[in-house]
Order: sequence, then C-alpha cells, then structure tokens
Amino acid sequence: MSLTRFTPQAARAFQLPMERPGPFLRCVAPWLAVAIVARLAAATPAPGPSIGFALQALAIGAFATAWMRQVALDEQPVRFGFGLRALLVAVIYQVALMFESFPRPFLELLLDGIKDGPMLAVAGVQIFQLLIGCFFLVLPHVALSKKGEAGGNRLQLMVLAGGLGVGLGYVLCGLPFLVMNMLWDEAAVTLPTEGLPGVAVDAVRLMISFAGIGVASAFFAQVWMVLQGVNPFVNQTPPADTEADSEPKAKRTERLNKLTKKK
Repeated sequence: MSLTRFTPQAARAFQLPMERPGPFLRCVAPWLAVAIVARLAAATPAPGPSIGFALQALAIGAFATAWMRQVALDEQPVRFGFGLRALLVAVIYQVALMFESFPRPFLELLLDGIKDGPMLAVAGVQIFQLLIGCFFLVLPHVALSKKGEAGGNRLQLMVLAGGLGVGLGYVLCGLPFLVMNMLWDEAAVTLPTEGLPGVAVDAVRLMISFAGIGVASAFFAQVWMVLQGVNPFVNQTPPADTEADSEPKAKRTERLNKLTKKK
C-alpha cells in the first residue's frame, strides 16, 4: 500500500475546525479553560503540581474524545461532558506521549556538541513517530467503538492495515504545531514567566498544543473510519455460497457426467 494513502485525511484534519467552527469551539473552549486552570494549579505548592498534571491530562482526553466523536459520528459535544471513554483516552494519550518522547534524551546525549544537534534530535523523534504512529489508533478505537466492539483483534488488524501510512499522516499533522511551539519558545525567552504575563505565555502554548491535538484527533478519527470499511479482515462477512458450491458433490459429479455423455 502507498505510504501517502492517508495524506487526504491529514489535509482534511486541518480543514475540519474551519468547516465546523461551532462544534469545534464547543469541544475545545471549556477544556482549554480547564487546562489553563491546571497550569495555575501546577504553579502552587504540593500537591498543586500533581493536581495540575491530572487536570490537564483529563482536559486533553475529554477534548480529544469529544472532537473525535464529532468528526466521525457527527455527535454534538456536551459542555464539560466527561465519561469513561475520556478517562481512558486521557491515560492512553499520556502513556503514548511518554513513549514517543523516549528516544529524545538519548539522541540529545548522543548528538551533544554537534552543530544543530537539537534539531537532529527533533528529526530523530519525528522518524520514531513515523514508525509508531499507527499504534495511536488505540485512541479513536476507545473513543468511537460501540459497547462490546472494542475487544477482540479488530484493533490489531487496523494497526497492521494502517502501517507507516498512519505514522506519516501523524507526523504531517503535528509538524506545523511543532514549528509554532519552537518559535514561541524562542520568543518567550524574553518574556516574564511569573504573574499574569507568565499565565499568558502558558496560555498561548496551551492553545498551540490544543490546536495540534484537535488536528491529530480529527486525523485519527477519519483513519479509523476508513480502516473500518477498507480493511478486508475487519467486519468481514463470508461470501455467499454459490449454487454450484452448495450442491452435494455426488449430484454435481453425476450432472457433469451426463453433460459429458451428451457431448
């Protein structure tokens, strides 16, 4: 299969927030506000950092779940709607983030002292994301599967069917926001990090992050729907028996013998 077969879904993932501004804002606005509050909580003494981390993870999970269901199922978002799906997506997403960033410290250590070493480390992480991007299909599988359909080997088959094409789409979806984050980090060096200016700096960083999560969520939701229909091993129904196949072997042999004698 072509490596670029999911690039149309990646391109459309950028368009969907503009095509559906109302649902997108209803999905993102309340949880972005929760994430900003979580950042404020993280700046307080213990257990503030732990509470802030948990709140932000839950906000990301709830937003990603609501947006994926809106994209794939046209489900209208519920303000501050939260359930088991969102909790599972939040936990899985945080684990996936830790896993995909695993090579970065080793690459930075390996490339220490080399010109453009940090940029090469970022490129190495992107290659790793290309390889593991298909495993992120677990997120739409949890968010979109009907009750009783999330088990079995359906997810494994979709991961195998998606392959590197899903990874490439994931990298393409995240690349613009990676660049924006790097540019903002450079610009924010000269800005204050405490008080209201510091909150504003963090808020901009969160908006970039949530925009990237929204695009990636829309991409994975579309790919999940495509693989549900395209994968020959998923939802496969056995072909109907033809008249010749359903005919008993003895009668079929007798009928063929008669036809041969006539000739």
